Parts: sequence; structure tokens; C-alpha cells
Amino acid sequence: MVPGGNNTDLRFVEFDLPVKHSAFDSVIVSSNNVSGSVGRVYIGHYNDPQIGQIDASGYFGVSLTNSTTERNNIDATSQLVRARLYMNFNYFYGDEFTAPQTFVLSQLADTIEAKNYTVNDDIPVSGNGKVSVDTSFVVRPTDTLTHYIPLTASFGNTMFNAVKNDDLTNLEVAQLLKGFKIQAEGDVNNIMGLNIASGESYFELVFTDEDTVSSVTFNLTGASFTNVDYQPGALIPSDYSGNKSFDLTNPEKIFFNSFLGIFPRFDFQQYLSFIDTVDFMLINKAELVIQDETLQTENSVTVQKSPPSILVPYIVGDEDRILKISEDFWAIQANFSSSGGIANQQVASSPTNLTYVADDNRIVADISFFLQEIYDTPTFWDSGNDIILTGQFIRRNPTPFVDTPIISAGSFNNLLVDKGDVKLKVYYTTFK
Repeated sequence: MVPGGNNTDLRFVEFDLPVKHSAFDSVIVSSNNVSGSVGRVYIGHYNDPQIGQIDASGYFGVSLTNSTTERNNIDATSQLVRARLYMNFNYFYGDEFTAPQTFVLSQLADTIEAKNYTVNDDIPVSGNGKVSVDTSFVVRPTDTLTHYIPLTASFGNTMFNAVKNDDLTNLEVAQLLKGFKIQAEGDVNNIMGLNIASGESYFELVFTDEDTVSSVTFNLTGASFTNVDYQPGALIPSDYSGNKSFDLTNPEKIFFNSFLGIFPRFDFQQYLSFIDTVDFMLINKAELVIQDETLQTENSVTVQKSPPSILVPYIVGDEDRILKISEDFWAIQANFSSSGGIANQQVASSPTNLTYVADDNRIVADISFFLQEIYDTPTFWDSGNDIILTGQFIRRNPTPFVDTPIISAGSFNNLLVDKGDVKLKVYYTTFK
């Protein structure tokens, strides 16, 4: 029962949220061995005068597919006919999908390790350099084709000879080949995701043994990651990096990109000041809303653009630290409670998401429980805390007192809106 009975009143209040931005680029982990990763590496370029110039290169290792059966079909007289890398793309962002692109494959000088590479890491290519034959083709987002690039005859035979060598185990063959870097040449304005799930993209070596034509394949498995070379544009200050907060050069704008590790963070001080003036408040519904007519999806042969489908709000303290509770980083829970709502994210917990609603051109989350907890227990919330929006769930850190988050690289989907497009809307019941 609501205290006061018929003396209660339904009300609504709306707040603008002061905003600044934080860079977490040095902890954006692009390795696909991290739990929750999407099984792709990114390739391409994107240039925008406000955002800047982005160049993405994919790195991956290999492993033999059905290796025992396939290797038994090879003998000393077998001859290589052709060697190719087949590429299946499953992510697209950009506005130039009509121009041919040339993909360059290089062998790495060192083996990719099973560790958490960040978007700033890379591995030098070997002295052999490029191992692909220049081949240009148009990547169309609506195609179902698996494109391929040929390997040079020299490197194709290097791979084939490694497979033919009975003294090498399957693991030793993979280690001998080390790994590969793939990038797109030219300035076609798009970012593509190469699907490295088992069997989706692969090397194929076709060979003959007398009158028989057979093949052996390598999956793009094992350790893999994406390297990002980023040069900020007019909106992003040149010294933005380093896991620290910063202001955009245009203070009326808000920018988000999970791929680059640039996230907006919001100050809830207006809400804190407001609840000090209310003697009784029961929140019926509270929403954090980003609404703008530009929040639209474009899905055509030539243009592929979409806002982020999910944003995850985390709590940030002083010195730009994403706060932790025991081993867990502190997300806003849908069932938030200071005595139990902050649970292990991998075991029966329910972090709140801001989700994209295409029909309404908005991204929105219900944070009623969270705001009610702040009202009911004022000491629970530190006035210096902020809310930061990330594009991925932050992985648990098994070292309880280490505050370094592990944030998987998300998609490139941009969010660039006016500051006034972000609102905190609260519908509540109080006394008349």
C-alpha cells in the first residue's frame, strides 16, 4: 500500500545529464580467445572528418581440418595445384561497397600466442612479407559469396611441404606457419568483419596424386586479434588516449564507439539534488534515453550503418576507475540492490542494457530499481560516481583487488548525437 492513500500524486521529472568522455582504448581486448568474443577479426578503413581515420588489420593462426584423414591422402609424389584463402564476411559498416578492394595477406614473423591482445598490439610480418597474389573484387554486404585470394606459388608450396612432412605433428605444422596478417589496401570507406568461426573462412590446398584430385584445408582458429591504427579527427582531442576522461572539442556532442574504446560518462548530480527535495518517492518507471532522428539503420548494397544495438552501463569512480565488487565489475543490475543485486555476471545475474529501438529512433534502458535504491539508501551512492556506457559486458577479473577491466572489442557501430538528446526520465508517486 502506498502511504497516504488518495493523497498521493503521480508525477514526472526529466533531467539533462552532464557528460564527459573516457578513453579505455588500452584495455580494449581484441583477442578472440576471450570469453564472449564474437569470433571475427576486422579489416578495412573508415575516414570521417569528425571521428578520424581508422585502419583495422586482422591477425590469426591456423590449424589443420580433419588433419589425419587429409594428410594420409598425401604422398611424396603429390603436387600442389593451387592454394587459396577463402574469406567469409559477417559484419559490414561504411558507405562504399561498390568499389573493388585488394586484400593483402602476410605471414607473421612470430607465432600468435593465446593471450589477451589489445587493439594497440601487433606482430611484425616475416621477411617473406606478402604471401598473397594481388586480387581485387567488390565485397557486397548482400552477397552470400565466399570470396578468395590466391596465395603465391612459393608460399603455397611452403604450406604444402609442411603438410607433406610426416615428421611434423599437426601442432608443429601450425607453429611452423606461425600466423597471418590480413589488411585491405586503398581507401574504400568501410570496415568488414572476417568470420573466423570453424569452417567459415579457411585455407584450401588442392593437389594431385596421379589421376586423383584432393585437397587439404586449414581453419582460421587458435589465437587471433584485431589491430587498430587510429588518428583522431576534429571532434576528438589528439591526447584523448590513456584510460582517462576528456572533453570533445565540441562540448554539445556525445560520441560512443566500442571498437575504439571511447565511451560517454554521465553525472547523476541533478538527480541527487532532486531527491533531497522529495519526502516520499516511489519510482514507477525511470528511463535513461538517447533519442535522435539520426539513430537509423541503413541496410543496402552500398551503405551499411547502424547505431549500437546494446550499451551496458557501468559505475565509474574517481580516477576513471570502473568500480568492482569482489571479482566483478559493477554494472547496473535490472534487479539492483545494494545488499545482493550486484552479483556474478556469469551466474544468474541480469545487468541492465540500453537497447536500440529502431521504430522510435532511440536507445533506452529501464533503471527504476537502481534509482530507487539511491533514493532509499542515500549513503549507497557516492556523489563523485558517474555512469559509463560500454558496448560489451566487462569480464570478471579473478584478482579481486586489481581494478583493470577486460573489455572485449565490440563492433564499429557509431553513436554521435547532441548532448541534449540524452535524458533521464522519472515517473514517480509522491504525496500531494
